[in-house]
Parts: sequence; C-alpha cells; structure tokens
Amino acid sequence: MFTQSQFLAAQQLLKKLYEVCCEPVLQNYGLTRMELDVLMILAEENGIEAAGEMVAQMGFTKSHVSKAVEQLVRRGWVQAIRDDQDRRRQRLRLTKAAQSAVEEGRLAQKKLMRFLYHGMDEQEKRQVDSYLVRAAKNAQSALELYEGGKKHGAV
Repeated sequence: MFTQSQFLAAQQLLKKLYEVCCEPVLQNYGLTRMELDVLMILAEENGIEAAGEMVAQMGFTKSHVSKAVEQLVRRGWVQAIRDDQDRRRQRLRLTKAAQSAVEEGRLAQKKLMRFLYHGMDEQEKRQVDSYLVRAAKNAQSALELYEGGKKHGAV
C-alpha cells in the first residue's frame, strides 16, 4: 500500500510531468496553465460548458477560472453566450481561433499519457484507469461528506 510520503511524492511528480509536457504549448501561445486547462476542458466532450461547472467538477477556484475565461474571451478563443433558460449563466464555446492551441494541448496530453503508461499493456492501462476513476469518486464522496458535516457542525 502507498505510504503517505509515496503518495505526496507521486502527486508532485505527476504535477511536474504535466507541467513539463504542457510548457511548450504555454510558451507557443502565451497562455497560463489555467487558461490551457480551461481550453482543454472546453474541448472535451464531457458536458462541462459553464465556468461554474469547471469550478464544481474540477476543483478550480472561481477567481482563477473567471480570470482565465475573461482572458480567453478577450483573445477571441472562447465565446461566452448567455443561457436562455437562466440569464445568470453563460455557456462557454471554443472558437476556431483556439483550434491550433487545443490541438497542441491534445498532443501534450498524449505525450503525458505515453510517459505514464510506458511499459504497460492495454489491460494494465485499463486497470490503472479504472482504479484512478474509483479513487477520484471516493475522494469526491469523502469531500462531500466532509463539507456536509462541516456545514452542520459534525466535523
């Protein structure tokens, strides 16, 4: 079983590797890490369309997401469209101007995954994916319990 120090070391190594893989994209396009993260999330087909959803689902801070979205809108890479159902919400859409940066971002993500899965066969890759998804769901559930208990004075 992973010790706490092994977990912390792995977390830092993964973060550093992600940064190394993304650095050329950041430099080529003059992006911050948060701006690239927002672009890549919007490029995925997982239904995250509004800044509030990114904050809730990805654990980003509202101020960082807002600043990144504002800068991407200013650059013409993201379009913010008012939601007809709820005027307080904005739907975020990538523009064609962002396509090149998104493609380079995808290549950086693929590079990261090649490093992480090096030496693993397809079954091992699927197992790792399955374990990570389950661990993330467990972490989400634990945080929801913790936050709920904190609000009600139980923690």
